[in-house]
Order: sequence, then structure tokens, then C-alpha cells
Amino acid sequence: MRRCFLHVGTHKTGSTSIQHTLKNNRDCLAQLGFLYPQTAIPDREAGHHNIAWQLCGDGRFRTKYGSIGDLLIEIERWPGDVILSSEDLECAAGRFGDLITELRQRALDISIIVYLRDQVSYTRSLYFELIRHGYDRGLNDFLAAVIEKRVVRWRSWVFTFDYRLLIEQLMPFGAVIVRPYRPTENAVGDLLSIFELTPVQIGANTELRANKQEPVSTTFAAFCRNLTGGRFDPNRAAARSALSRIFDTGDVNISLPSREKLSAALAESNRWLDDHYSLAIAYSPNHLPDSPAATIDLETLFCPGSVEFLERHSGGNEGDVLQALRNAKDMR
Repeated sequence: MRRCFLHVGTHKTGSTSIQHTLKNNRDCLAQLGFLYPQTAIPDREAGHHNIAWQLCGDGRFRTKYGSIGDLLIEIERWPGDVILSSEDLECAAGRFGDLITELRQRALDISIIVYLRDQVSYTRSLYFELIRHGYDRGLNDFLAAVIEKRVVRWRSWVFTFDYRLLIEQLMPFGAVIVRPYRPTENAVGDLLSIFELTPVQIGANTELRANKQEPVSTTFAAFCRNLTGGRFDPNRAAARSALSRIFDTGDVNISLPSREKLSAALAESNRWLDDHYSLAIAYSPNHLPDSPAATIDLETLFCPGSVEFLERHSGGNEGDVLQALRNAKDMR
């Protein structure tokens, strides 16, 4: 029976690098019996995001990129296995029914691949990514949603931090293959191993790192613009070079109390994950060192009060910036 591998992310687990590798090596994959469809990949993208957007009712869906119906036509013309990939499929986890039915009617056996990372590093990475897309809420609000609801919803996105819930949403639609993601390891090679392929076989670049995380100072500048509609530009007012020297030379972290709350809130779900998949991804709250820059943590920096205080009180050197942030923190 032919197989269909549905790679659904999650977000910030190397998906963009995986998709560019699959797209760039489509011909080699075809020679080895795998179709990576051209349908449903938007311009300047490499994943089948248009299908996810169609399933989610996302406003970014465009018929010109190809619908589910168009994708099925391309698949029908292919005699071998099929690989589909979009991290936005994570947001449609409970809405796969019609798509899966159509794929099974074409004699395809479904396997769903999901990569998971520890929720502490995921929180940091995802928050930074959303700021690039216009997110303007402070990190404390983001953390509250993760801790209290285990889910963050914004625009058409749904990010599930309770991994047991996510996997149980996927289970009715096929065999779920759960893999750990660690930023220091190569997700491309791991994904290819699921297909019993190696990077050498398709000429893949295992050093590819697409969609890299922006530096803290760059992300903070975007946060200021999002929050103020562009009125406050920290490139000038908050001394961008000072911010860069303070925050880009070390790993500014989520505070230890917040890391402890995150770990506690998701402990039961992570124990279930380890019991069922032998996947120990829980992050020890004490694993990260204290933040540099005299205990200025990410919650202090990415806070509307800090932006306002920096706008009014910071000068052009590191001491002024740090003092303004400490003052803003003390006033909260």
C-alpha cells in the first residue's frame, strides 16, 4: 500500500529547513519513489501551507496556490509514496477528517509526523517569531496563556503546549510518529530517516538553517514598533547599540519563577508523553543560568511598561538603558 507522510510541525522545530530541503531535492526524492507535491506551496515558501490555511479558514488561503482538490489531482497521478509538510497543520489538528478520507480513498496509508521541543525553549522561540509577524502583547500575557490554558491563540493560529492534547487530536487520523526536536541537532536528517533515506541519497545540505532566530535587540525593536505603531524606534531612542551590547552577547532568559510555573503546569502532559513515546523533553527549570545584564529577564524587557519607560527615560548608553528597565520593573 502506498504511504502518505503528513509532517505537521510543530512550529519552531526546524520545519522551514525541512521544507526547503524537500522542495530543493524534489527530483531526487521522485527518483527514490517519493512525491513532494508542487501544489499548495505559496510563493516564496517551501511547505504546503495553503492546505493548512484552507482547513483552518485562514485568510491567507489563495486558490491560485492550489486547493485540497488540486492537491489530490497531483497525488492521483503519482504511483508512489507522498510527503506533505506544513507546520500550520498543527493549527488544524482537529480538522483533518475530510482530507484524510480523501487520501485513504486513494489507497494511501497515513502516518502523521510531529516534532516536539521542551516548552520553555518553545515559549521563547515562538514568542520571538510571533513578534516578527506583528504580535504586540507582553511576554507575561503570553506566559499566562501557556500556563493557564496550555494553548495560545492569535489570528488564525492555535499553538498547543499540552502535547498530550495535540497528539490525541491527531490519533484518529493515522499512525502518529512523535520525534524530539533539539536546536543543536539536525531535524532534516532525522526526518529523512523516517522515510529510510539519508541526506547523502538526495544531496541534502544538512547545515541548512532556515528561519533563524533574530537577536534579542532586533526582536525588541520589532516589539516596540508593534506596540506603538512605529512611533517609538529603539534604534534611536533606546540606543540600539547599547541594547545589542547588553542583550545579544548572552542568552537572556525567561525568569526562573516563570520557568518553574511552565514546568509544573505541563508536567502531567510531559509524563504521559514519556510513558507512551519514551520522549523525555521536559526542561528542568534550573537548567538555564540566570539572565545576564544584572537579572534583566525577558518578561522585564518585553513589557509595555518597559517600552514606555525607555521611551521617556533612557539615554544612549548601557547604564541608562539598564537603569530604565530596572525602574520600569520596580514600578510594576
